[in-house]
Amino acid sequence: MTTAADPSQPAAQATPDALVPIAVVTLRPLVRLGIDLYLRQDQDSPPVLYRASDYQFAADDIDRLLASGVRSLYIESSALPRYQKYLLANLDAIMRDGRAEPVGRFQILQDSAGALLDDAFRTIKIDRTLEVVGLVGGHIVTLMTNNEMVPGQLFEVMRHDYYTYVHVVNVATYAVMLATDLGISQPEELEKIAVGAMLHDIGKRHVESSLVRKGGSLSGAEREIMRRHPQTGFVELRRAGVLDWGQLMMVYQHHEQVDGGGYPVGVPQDEIHWQARLCSVVDVFDAMSCCRPYRAQMPVPSVLDYLYAHAGVIFDSEMVKCWISAFRGRK
Repeated sequence: MTTAADPSQPAAQATPDALVPIAVVTLRPLVRLGIDLYLRQDQDSPPVLYRASDYQFAADDIDRLLASGVRSLYIESSALPRYQKYLLANLDAIMRDGRAEPVGRFQILQDSAGALLDDAFRTIKIDRTLEVVGLVGGHIVTLMTNNEMVPGQLFEVMRHDYYTYVHVVNVATYAVMLATDLGISQPEELEKIAVGAMLHDIGKRHVESSLVRKGGSLSGAEREIMRRHPQTGFVELRRAGVLDWGQLMMVYQHHEQVDGGGYPVGVPQDEIHWQARLCSVVDVFDAMSCCRPYRAQMPVPSVLDYLYAHAGVIFDSEMVKCWISAFRGRK
């Protein structure tokens, strides 16, 4: 067995395939991951083998890494499916780990969701996607309802880079927080909202990734392709037959506007499901406050000002008022 004694004394240099990071906090003591783990002293350093696949971690190993400032190890991209399978089997136990504060557990969830959702959104098997979003959605609700976390606090620790899974986890988290502020308290209802929010952009997986990530303005034809994603996602999920109408409307209507100027149909406010109106607010908030291929991240005050300026035109006025109050008043 090849191992390194500790993070400050890694093993010999290795030349693995392309590497992807995994969060140290997702490693469980006494569980063999079955994957070679690599360490980088910094982004410019070559990777070194830290622990071979047959190594069984102890709690002290994980604590030593974290105490040394090591938050991520690396695995070969070819090992990612095995890691995703491990996460599905162990996420409940990982989230129950009492060593992390609530904000820290959210970061664990976001990192774990990244590996799971990235795979799930690429697969054509909708049941796999639904399994993953159900698991992640349940943990989002548990974290949001059992702990006094507020939007401003979470924003500081959220990832804001532009990847589909980052966006959908952020939107689902914000949707649960806004729904709670609107008076919804039943966990099963909040889980439905979390799942619907995580699936709101699922139709984009049928759009070429180069178009989704394109910098600059879209051509007329490209814009039409992008505007099909709510309907594409709605049709796919309705055929699956497991979501309720509110969840389906979050997918189908999240780009509708209360003045009737949205898409895919252009219906006015009284024909837009309230869950879709909720999703619209937090979707735009996260999109504008994250980096995008075609523009820089906008400051939060500017995003909130934008929502306020377009309340009653693009967005539901009460949803906007409640979200701004939550973000500004309870930071």
